[in-house]
This record gives sequence, C-alpha cells and structure tokens, in this order.
Amino acid sequence: MLLEAEALVNAAGCGLARGAALLHGCSQIMTRPESIAQIREAAKAIALQLMKIHPALPGLQDAETQGDCLKALHELTVQLETVKKKIGRLEKQDDSTLL
Repeated sequence: MLLEAEALVNAAGCGLARGAALLHGCSQIMTRPESIAQIREAAKAIALQLMKIHPALPGLQDAETQGDCLKALHELTVQLETVKKKIGRLEKQDDSTLL
C-alpha cells in the first residue's frame, strides 16, 4: 500500500517527502530542525520503553525465549542508535554550513 501511495504522489509531480507528509495526515512538511527534534523525541521514548522489557524477561521462565528476546532487544537498540547517529551527523553537517 505504501509503495502504491508513493507511486501516486510521484506521478502527481510531488516529492517523496511531501507524499510521506500527506500519508501521515500532515498538510505541510516539517523543517529539518523540526524533523530532527521529533525523531530525537521518538527515539528517546522508544529507548525508555525498551528498558522496561529487560527486567520483565526472567518472569517468562523460559531460557530460550529470554535469550531470543535479549538478542532482539540488542538488535533494536543497535538500530535505534544508528538512527540517532545519522540524525546527529546531519545536524552537525547543518551546523558546519552556518559557520
């Protein structure tokens, strides 16, 4: 469905970013600083929720499930950190152009 929507937006001559904004009910595209702030806020909320999972795992009383969950939590954390690093680099790039 998302690819179909992107194709429709691109066919209409709009950019992908505009299409994504329309798909999420936004009438206008955020600025880069607004986007960075929103992504940072969401990443922080995700990290806080992930931290709540770890202490609950022993209650499952199943070593295999616990191990699989710990592995998945680690992978999620790595991916989230990748997003945060990319955002940080983009922000530093913007800051360096201001100098």
